[in-house]
Amino acid sequence: PGAMRDLAARALGANHVWVSLFLGVCMQLCAGTLYSVTAWGVTLKEVAGWNSDESLGVVETVGTMGINIAFHNGFLVDRLGSRPMSAVAALALFSGWHLLANVASSGGSPSAAAFALWLVGQGSITAFMCSLDANVGNFSEENQGKAHGLLLSGFGGSAALFATVYRSHFAGVPTALPSFFRGAGYVTAVVCVAGALLLKDARHGDKFKARRVVREEGEEGEGPELVGSCERSDGIEMSTMSKDGGMSRTQMQSFANLHAMTHGTDDSEDETTWQYLRGVAGRPLYWVIFVIVACTIGTALLWVNEAGSFTFVLTGSRKGLSNMVVAFSLGNVFGRLGAGWASDVVELSFSAPRSVFLSFGGALFSVSMAALAGSERTSSSSRMFSAVGIGLAEGTVMSSWTAIVRRSFGAERFGLNLAVYNFAMAIGSGILNGLAAAATETEDEQKEINNLRLVFWVAAVCNALAAVIGIVATRILREENARMGYQMTIV
Repeated sequence: PGAMRDLAARALGANHVWVSLFLGVCMQLCAGTLYSVTAWGVTLKEVAGWNSDESLGVVETVGTMGINIAFHNGFLVDRLGSRPMSAVAALALFSGWHLLANVASSGGSPSAAAFALWLVGQGSITAFMCSLDANVGNFSEENQGKAHGLLLSGFGGSAALFATVYRSHFAGVPTALPSFFRGAGYVTAVVCVAGALLLKDARHGDKFKARRVVREEGEEGEGPELVGSCERSDGIEMSTMSKDGGMSRTQMQSFANLHAMTHGTDDSEDETTWQYLRGVAGRPLYWVIFVIVACTIGTALLWVNEAGSFTFVLTGSRKGLSNMVVAFSLGNVFGRLGAGWASDVVELSFSAPRSVFLSFGGALFSVSMAALAGSERTSSSSRMFSAVGIGLAEGTVMSSWTAIVRRSFGAERFGLNLAVYNFAMAIGSGILNGLAAAATETEDEQKEINNLRLVFWVAAVCNALAAVIGIVATRILREENARMGYQMTIV
């Protein structure tokens, strides 16, 4: 097994990192395919012969649960590694999409479709975790934001890509739906199998090595010198030095294991998952980020589910809805790329934690939801502003919290932590979309509009609070970084 694992590294050499990163983006493009259900869900209901909209709603809900409840997926990614679990993701995606094709072609039951979409959801979240977990460990601290942002931009464009393919080549021909599902199964499975063979898993391939050297005065060099280096399986060595005694952010990266030990998040051989969770649950930062993710990403999912129907009821037309979706998707992608790059600059040049982008994202969410809530029938510009703003805000928050969580709570449990915060998204989305569902249980269109406005205002207030809570996260991280810097000076 070891020889097989090293085969890709030997064959690709220094290019292994970049091949792995490319595959990681491709896997992210496959990880959000379930959300393209808005494009083909109604057609599935019709060709399968289901009698009620509730059946489709149940199917979509079960599929979403496959993504949102993923603690076991995160645990297995941490224990087995990203490459074996990429193979599991391929199997789940292939099976789920082909089972859904059989439902569409033979008039299968909603329960069969629900199980199929649950498999797709499980495969999707596993591919998401494997892509992120394997690749971000291949880059140093000063490039973490860029790595997270680039990878996550793929997920941001996934649903739009598959929905566009469906509308361009399959929409309008109900009998072609099974072919679309089978094609999705083949494409996603092939990409994940390639990941199983070629991903560079920094944690589960060659073991991560670190060494610390302290040179005392009188040895080579002038005065105290602290040297930190990380040797990775591709032979790349990252070194950081400071001859003036100052502690840079790059040096903190070299001593990330010290950060984990300081806060009880190191993954020792004897530490159980329960012991680890008890340790991190005692840290306020863990729950501060949990609340921020629940409020912000929950709001993004509220917008995805309700902005279109609100606009249709308000204006009586579907004109402009596709433009809103495109604006949201583009904002999402550029938000992830831009915030990832900017967070690296802010950390390295201004010594400010990445969490400042959580506050920025929360504030942008709040303003954008307020714009949607206050929009009138003829004010299409406010709805377009909301679409762009929500997309940018989600991209900003997503590329920030993943990097913060990995660094603050330990890389060895990154998969598990992704699952925990993924569940936070489900809680936020469940609460806000539950309020929206209750708000639309009326035959009076004007009352429905007013009720949805109220829900949007609630979301705007929640995100304003999330922006304030982000300031708390920044303060906590500043204090932790200051203590860690002091401890590194006395190692």
